[in-house]
Amino acid sequence: MAIPLVLALILIAAAIAGAVYFAQREDGERTPSDAMMEKDDAMMEEGDAMMEEGDSSMTEKDSMLMEQGVSFQGSGQILAGSTTPLVDFSSEDYQKALAEGRTIFLYFYANWCPICTAELPHMYAGFNAVDLPQVVGFRVNYNDNETDESEEALARQFGIAYQHTKVIVIDGQQFLKDGSTWETDRYIEVLQNATR
Repeated sequence: MAIPLVLALILIAAAIAGAVYFAQREDGERTPSDAMMEKDDAMMEEGDAMMEEGDSSMTEKDSMLMEQGVSFQGSGQILAGSTTPLVDFSSEDYQKALAEGRTIFLYFYANWCPICTAELPHMYAGFNAVDLPQVVGFRVNYNDNETDESEEALARQFGIAYQHTKVIVIDGQQFLKDGSTWETDRYIEVLQNATR
């Protein structure tokens, strides 16, 4: 009997919160989520501006590294791969990879997701198996307690609805988006095909 009562109280509280929210919206009062959305929009515009700069923002050193086939040099923790690194996402590293014209692999991951946990060893093995210095992968937190605002903005940009979704970005444009589960061989195949 206690469970239906608790559920009823939760539903009533949610209805009241929703009514207050919509009343504030009708009065033109800004809510905390409005401010957060404006900040995310500003971050996305900044990222778009950096993408438009493209190779012009690449330093001479970055250009030489790419010509020599040197792997991505970012600040994030490397999770797998040597010449084809898979790193923990940071907005700065992502913008750098875009500016360098790299092929970018994004894996939207949640630390509570059993599919993600089961798939990680296959992804790591795939990145360890390939030698593609023009490719960099990012493990992007999505809908977990480690997700930051730049990761939320990136997920919105690519229309991510589920964790364990993979996106490949080439020349700043989405090349592939896939929410299925991959084995090691599939990672190797897709990474190699994305660079041809």
